[in-house]
Amino acid sequence: MGNKVLWSLLFGVLIMSSKVVLAQQKADSTKDIKVNSVVISRQVVYDVVIKNPDKSDEWAEQCLKDINRNRLAQIVFGAIYAGKANAYKYDEADRLMTIQEVRNFENAPNHKREQIAKVQFIEEWQFDEYNFTFSKKVNGIMLAYEFYDEDGSIRGYKAGIKVMFKKNSKPQNGTAQVVK
Repeated sequence: MGNKVLWSLLFGVLIMSSKVVLAQQKADSTKDIKVNSVVISRQVVYDVVIKNPDKSDEWAEQCLKDINRNRLAQIVFGAIYAGKANAYKYDEADRLMTIQEVRNFENAPNHKREQIAKVQFIEEWQFDEYNFTFSKKVNGIMLAYEFYDEDGSIRGYKAGIKVMFKKNSKPQNGTAQVVK
């Protein structure tokens, strides 16, 4: 009976010490990433079309087939209305919008969620030389809407609202407009 208790105790100590070692290894690897990461750019701004303007373009259709634009709009506007993200009016020096202004914006005839066709990403890029990994942190986006010619064909994209993901963060000046 004494040997069983001793073996159980030894087995328990072995399990606990291996958990401590694994936790320390995880902490060490996280520390390495922070120490070895190099900021490539504090702000990179670029546009991505997320709705194919030409349905006959099979390549664009293939590239965009997995984008759920409705879900993106639902999440982004839901975060704004819940106070988890800030919305800025890009054409007024990135002025912070009130919830009512966002609602009014969204209710305008040329700002329907299904018209969101382009996203401008505002990112920070980092490279970890030790692990040879590249990471991008999206700090915000600007939603852009299709606008049309008199004959109903797509003329281009009109910038909508800028949404910053860090609460209380303000976009940096100098971001490009999303106009084709």
